[in-house]
Amino acid sequence: MGILEIRNLKAFVGKKEILKNINISFERGKFYGIIGPNGTGKSTLFSAITGIIKDIKGDIFIKGDNIKYYSIDDLSREISLMSQEFQIKFPYTIEEIVAMGRFPFCGRNLKSKDIDIINRSLEDTELIKIKKKKITELSGGETQRVFFAKTICKNTDIILIDEGFSNADIYYKIKFLKLIKEKAKEENKTIIFIMHDLQIARKYCDELVILNKGSVYNFGKSSEVLNKTALKDVFNIKGEFIKDSLEVY
Repeated sequence: MGILEIRNLKAFVGKKEILKNINISFERGKFYGIIGPNGTGKSTLFSAITGIIKDIKGDIFIKGDNIKYYSIDDLSREISLMSQEFQIKFPYTIEEIVAMGRFPFCGRNLKSKDIDIINRSLEDTELIKIKKKKITELSGGETQRVFFAKTICKNTDIILIDEGFSNADIYYKIKFLKLIKEKAKEENKTIIFIMHDLQIARKYCDELVILNKGSVYNFGKSSEVLNKTALKDVFNIKGEFIKDSLEVY
């Protein structure tokens, strides 16, 4: 059994079935990408895993335990989620927001270990020099960096990122993708990233889940599953990958 196991999962919004019989097993030490057309259930899958939506059938296991028996606090200590949307209207500093990643473990009583993790997250995201700056003073790209820092600051074994670097400069996008891959390998974490850029997904992810119309179209090694047939069937693209470059006909 993988660290995160999804069995026969169906998810609904109202009466509409969004996810249909999803079966996936995620292992430690790998960087996974989830790709597929808009509206195919990618973000809904994250919402099911994190307990945000309750109208589901099937089972989700973390380290062998069914999440239906987890409290929200329990889940927050097992999973970090960086969503597409984040709103902070109060003028917290960058450092204060990143520190919130430690609250599920220690509340506001930060210990030296927590402070070390906070500082490392600020260093990794190149925010340490501006850590006293207010979140309300930042650009969209800088704000994404802050919430990425907060996400990795939780230091959980499972990290979910929903299109997290869409506003980031290309320098930070590449830097953070490399950092994620490094964390998966060196810290034995399971990182799952919803992506829209197929070239980046194929280049950086160890394995890909391709969702189409709420179902798993394919799942496996990135260079194998994101092929000519998948491009046509799922994305309506006539083309192929030459190494990691997408050539469209």
